[in-house]
Amino acid sequence: MVKSVITKLQQKQRYNLKSPCSRKPARESGQAMYEYVLATSVLIIAFITPLPMLDNMSLLDYIVAAFKANHSAYIYASSLPS
Repeated sequence: MVKSVITKLQQKQRYNLKSPCSRKPARESGQAMYEYVLATSVLIIAFITPLPMLDNMSLLDYIVAAFKANHSAYIYASSLPS
């Protein structure tokens, strides 16, 4: 009887033990969300801020203008007779 109780306790302890490496400190919980929000906000600000070297156009406006120019050139080239 006593031996079975001791073996049950040993088995219970064996499965409940966790290594110190598997536990995370409480302060690091949720840190990825802050990093994601910070990186996203920095990228958004970089894309919408007007730059003097691009004639006060934002980077997003510059990219859209480049796509429009290339698309119009593609449309013109595809409309030419073969």
